[in-house]
Amino acid sequence: MNQQLYTYKLRGLIYFGDFHFTSQFVSENEGIWYHDGIETDRRCNFKGNLSDMENDALLYSQGRQVCSVIYALE
Repeated sequence: MNQQLYTYKLRGLIYFGDFHFTSQFVSENEGIWYHDGIETDRRCNFKGNLSDMENDALLYSQGRQVCSVIYALE
């Protein structure tokens, strides 16, 4: 039996509230960027660094609750 270990990194979070989805993505240098097509149009706003965030702070964004989390194989 081959027991190879894999490492995944957090890459994105999707939030839902008030019948509207928003998202945050995590860049390779662990910066967190917020996007809301209505509010920010095509821009993403820098929110901070992943290492500085409490886990609970990622559960909500702008009053919306996380509904999906995206990981990528490292």
